[in-house]
Amino acid sequence: PFHRRQEMPEASQPVSSMHSENLYHYSRRKTKSVSVGPIALGGESLVRVVSNFSQARQSGASLLTLLEVQLRKGKSMVPEIIEWPIRSQSDLTALIQCRNFLKNETSRLAFLGRFEDALALLDEGLPYLDAASFKSGPIDTNESRKEKFIQFVGKVVARGLPIFLEASNCQDPVKLAQTGSLTPAHNMLGGVGWCEEMGAKNLVLSFHLPDRSRLIQNVRYLAAQLLLAQKNYPLHIKVVATGLRSQDRLSAAVAAGSLLCDGIGDSLQAGAGLEVQADLEMTYGVLQAAGVRVTKTEYVSCPSCGRTLFDLQTTTERIRSKTNHLVGVKIAIMGCIVNGPGEMADADFGYVGGAPGKINLYVGKECVQKGIPTEIADEKLIELIKIHGKWQEETSPP
Repeated sequence: PFHRRQEMPEASQPVSSMHSENLYHYSRRKTKSVSVGPIALGGESLVRVVSNFSQARQSGASLLTLLEVQLRKGKSMVPEIIEWPIRSQSDLTALIQCRNFLKNETSRLAFLGRFEDALALLDEGLPYLDAASFKSGPIDTNESRKEKFIQFVGKVVARGLPIFLEASNCQDPVKLAQTGSLTPAHNMLGGVGWCEEMGAKNLVLSFHLPDRSRLIQNVRYLAAQLLLAQKNYPLHIKVVATGLRSQDRLSAAVAAGSLLCDGIGDSLQAGAGLEVQADLEMTYGVLQAAGVRVTKTEYVSCPSCGRTLFDLQTTTERIRSKTNHLVGVKIAIMGCIVNGPGEMADADFGYVGGAPGKINLYVGKECVQKGIPTEIADEKLIELIKIHGKWQEETSPP
């Protein structure tokens, strides 16, 4: 029997916009540019890397070594913004010593001070910082915390520094209006409004959430609400992960990568500060996998089939061993000319099986050399990369 169509009830509240203007087409969220020392964050800038060295207690000398090793290797996987927790006088003293040691590196490093209720150190610490954030508990029910937050915002604004505003929730603005509650430590939308009332114009918004699924939900909702309100503050993605190969790192990468693939995120911070090099590699790896920042060689390979004209795995590993020091180069290694050129997508160079024992070389999707003997094909590929100005010599670290 036929049933009468049920009419949908009218929504009692306005439906919020989506977090992206088009869910089926990638476009990066449009934001204002905020200067964090020498580093431009947001706008047309690259997605920036924020590094936490709090647990490793890096000195100026060790930070400089890390920078120099990466640069000598021809890599660009270097820290850009250093998060420095300030909980005590010893933390502040270490910061001052580090900044003095790195006074010649001020054109490529910025320092973000994260104050944890130690606001007695605020006046002394701000001259050594390029941005600041404040970690506190809920302030709507605690007058002391509320006063500290007001004090923090006022002094940072007076100094002309940007604020990294942290929260653990993005509450529905309708409920916020009903309760009249402004809780910057808990509610991002309320925190933004409060900071704006105190004259803060350069905000970078960040959630401090261990629950990765809630992080994705909150960031997407925040992006939607900011779009409705026509506010273009940059968003900082912060995921904490420990262990070199743990499930924790994988879930952190999935959460960060999901948002970056949505076009959301102007800076990324991964890791807990315990393993500095591993945290940097993870951060840059997620950025490259999401396609928003290429800093190392990327390889594309076909899955292999009966038409494959060479051993795909050994060939890929051999070419990788000779080219993996290159920065921002994409190389495709394809078993045959039937589907290979079509599967190479946007690769810069292609190494494609043309006939038994013969290789065809491509630049983009154009075949530039045909029938090269396999024995000399690797060298011819390297020559081709050099001709197009994308080759860098690998320098051994000190």
